[in-house]
Amino acid sequence: MKESSESEGRVELYHGPEHPEELKKIAEKLFKTLNLGSEEQQVALMAIEYHDVVIEEDYDRNDKNPLLMIKRKRGTREGDKPMGAEGNEALSAKKLREAMEQSGVFTEEQIKNAVWAIEATYPAVDLGPDFKGASFKEYPYFEAAVGQNKELGQLFQDSEKKGIAKGPLFFQPHLEKPLEDGQEVPKEVLVVALSDLGGCGTKEAEEFANEGNKELRELLVNLRDSKNLAEINKTERKELAEKFIDWAKSQAGFVAFQALRFEKIVHLLKKKQITDDQEQQLRGQFSHYIDNIQAAVQRAEKLKKDYDNDLSLVGEKPAFKNLALKMGYKLTQGN
Repeated sequence: MKESSESEGRVELYHGPEHPEELKKIAEKLFKTLNLGSEEQQVALMAIEYHDVVIEEDYDRNDKNPLLMIKRKRGTREGDKPMGAEGNEALSAKKLREAMEQSGVFTEEQIKNAVWAIEATYPAVDLGPDFKGASFKEYPYFEAAVGQNKELGQLFQDSEKKGIAKGPLFFQPHLEKPLEDGQEVPKEVLVVALSDLGGCGTKEAEEFANEGNKELRELLVNLRDSKNLAEINKTERKELAEKFIDWAKSQAGFVAFQALRFEKIVHLLKKKQITDDQEQQLRGQFSHYIDNIQAAVQRAEKLKKDYDNDLSLVGEKPAFKNLALKMGYKLTQGN
């Protein structure tokens, strides 16, 4: 991560050296809330260190299209898409198991929980039948979620009136399915999984927006070097501008589903794993979902408005440059 992020001209990526450090910050608060012992904390921290040690990407290296987006080779168990038990999470977990076994100081249960913690970070995705987003109201735990969080329920009512009713649902089946089945999930697994997809609930709007920008810059593989932006033509700039704005629009739906997932997980944990006091502490730590949904909507609207205004005031190329700068690309006067 460190080596790839320090190359000259490289943009800052989501899976840079800061990523596990950010997870640790979230995890350290959860340690106290969920009462993890020192050994449980160590297992969780090791899982965080190793959970993205393997990130293999699927794309055509010969395709120089600036809109080309990578697909990560995700998967940890049979049935996971696209790579099943040969995916990134499985390979990362294997490396952690080997390291823990070689150390000779961990029990088999600790190793099992560490591996499960990495498996729990595997993100499945539901984009709906038309690939334009899954329906919020059709989420199986929607009523339970808005029933225990009235403010969130009101936000969904208001959003629906504005035509915002769908979004990309990223979820963690190897955490959520055991909870649905009434299984007690080890604290280490809970901490790692909640930390990995919980940023939009723990971070304030500007920080979350920057995180989303880094994710897009990582996906747009041929633009990881900002200098490549100087070589694209007018048609490509127009298409990229649309991609940037569409991505910004999608962030509100992404956060909305993460808010629903948080409520689902709390709802299931309350049955046997957390107290009322721990629930309130969790809510205090994951308190930014609603703010980030609203901020993401406003940000996308402003990006579109500013870009359209720039088109008429300063022209197409400067308008694109201004937009690219707002998405976190490093542009010089020459490009």
